[in-house]
Amino acid sequence: MKIYTKHNRTSNAIKNVMVGMGVQVLQVLTSLVCRVIFVRFLNETYLGISGLFSNIISVLSLAELGIGSAIIYELYATLANNDEKKTQSLMVYYKKAYMLIGCIIGLIGLIIMPFVNKLVILDDTVHESVYTLYILYLLNVVVSYFFSYRENLIIASQNGYIVDIIRTVLTIVQNIVQCIILIITRNFILYLVIHIIITLLINIVIYYKSTKMYPFLKEKEVFPLDKETKNRMHSNVKAIFISTVSSKLINSTDNILITALGGIVQTGLNSNYVLISATLIAFTNKLCAGIRAGIGDAVVHKTDYEKIKLHDEIHFVFFWFFGFCSICYIFLSQDVVALFFGEKYVLDFAIPLITGLNMYIYHEYSYNDSFLQGMGLFKPIKYLNIVTGTLNIVLSIVLGKLYGTAGILAATFISQLLTYRWYVPYVLYKFGFKSNVLHYFKRDLMYAAQYASIIFLIYIICKLVNFTGVLGLFVHMVICVVIVNLVIVLFNFRKEEFRKFTQRMYSIVSKKK
Repeated sequence: MKIYTKHNRTSNAIKNVMVGMGVQVLQVLTSLVCRVIFVRFLNETYLGISGLFSNIISVLSLAELGIGSAIIYELYATLANNDEKKTQSLMVYYKKAYMLIGCIIGLIGLIIMPFVNKLVILDDTVHESVYTLYILYLLNVVVSYFFSYRENLIIASQNGYIVDIIRTVLTIVQNIVQCIILIITRNFILYLVIHIIITLLINIVIYYKSTKMYPFLKEKEVFPLDKETKNRMHSNVKAIFISTVSSKLINSTDNILITALGGIVQTGLNSNYVLISATLIAFTNKLCAGIRAGIGDAVVHKTDYEKIKLHDEIHFVFFWFFGFCSICYIFLSQDVVALFFGEKYVLDFAIPLITGLNMYIYHEYSYNDSFLQGMGLFKPIKYLNIVTGTLNIVLSIVLGKLYGTAGILAATFISQLLTYRWYVPYVLYKFGFKSNVLHYFKRDLMYAAQYASIIFLIYIICKLVNFTGVLGLFVHMVICVVIVNLVIVLFNFRKEEFRKFTQRMYSIVSKKK
């Protein structure tokens, strides 16, 4: 039985995107309700603890070393060739690696535990031991490495929507149970224990689903990986590890620095904005995940010219979609925070503005990263990434002391603008497409100008239309939807990418009818 067929690439990608976004909406709604109840029955100090420990544990997960990305790269070609034996060998290798990683993260987490109380100063409203809470956050991450390695096989074979459905159903159950516990007991420890149980349950369900989908995984006779594949993977892992460290320095240290420079309460106040941005990123990541496997397969079969054309189209789609999402975040997040959590949690406009810019630049990098991974271009960017991470830390400390939380967030934007923004496309075009990167930069500058113009225009209009509450949220939402899409359509409707995208969407809708 074939485990993968390439003729369905577009329909599989669309299915993954649509299902992923659909289930994400359900997760957003239940998570929002859960956070509102969290704020009502606990307080901002607990929010700060949650954000801080999540960041610390995320940094620890750099022990993953990039093994997952290296194996997914190998799986693209293996699945395309329907090579069951090699797929099984890769998964066995993957299993051993992830079991070891889980143990390493747990050990490192225990080693640094005595220093946690130096960073966190709890007030009288928190009754639990800081060490107990830290151990529960650590345990949640450690258990996530057991059984979870099978998830990437399902995703690489372009069936990621199955993973999304499983995660959504169980996450909704988790949120419901956590809400009930908070309302009845206000017990933060029980709240965290439920999270651990559901995390483990999600991975177990995905594990058994993958076994059912790919029965050959149950075969006891497993051939060891050939030396060439191992050498290639080890080489890629070394390159990806540096990239992973850099990513943690960029994306997983903000709350640690905010706590160190501004205190745990400031981290709690910022956490609601982080929740909204993280929710949007998780939602938009479904588009990335939905097309990532398709890109991985496409770069195996397409010519360089066809790859550039595909890249141009995805560039436009990502600019439109993620530009829209990040601008909505910039102008709606304050209304959402005030409406659901209260006016005391509303921060200065600079916070959502810089966070929205970070979201935009992150996704501008993410689709390029999908092409890099699909082509196995890990080595050329490894030193750039560590420079970016180091630059982010230095700028965060300097700007954080000068401008507080806004300065720390701005450091992330500046560090990526000075490095990722130009160098990653350069690598992709030079080593991947073997073409002149000026083609990309011209288009990207044009999109950046449109993006900045839209933000300025909406800011002026929102200043003139100053409503609050539910009405304010609705009015600002209408302004964002109309202005963003109107400007993008007016500036791009004659371009080839716009025509291709609309034709593709029309074709999909016509088939459904």
